[in-house]
Amino acid sequence: MLYGSNNMTANDEKLLRLHELVMSKANSISWSHCSLSAVASKPRLFAQISEIIRSKQAWWGAEIE
Repeated sequence: MLYGSNNMTANDEKLLRLHELVMSKANSISWSHCSLSAVASKPRLFAQISEIIRSKQAWWGAEIE
């Protein structure tokens, strides 16, 4: 969740654009790793990303560190 970030806070705009782009070209994705603190700090962003991913696949997973 720190893709495109300059610090330890998620960059909402870059993450949403990244997931929209990937899902426009792929049938499914999974995150390889994700810090729980990054998810907990932006629950609404996490929900938005989940909606983007689940628009094409029934589930998705991540390794939580």
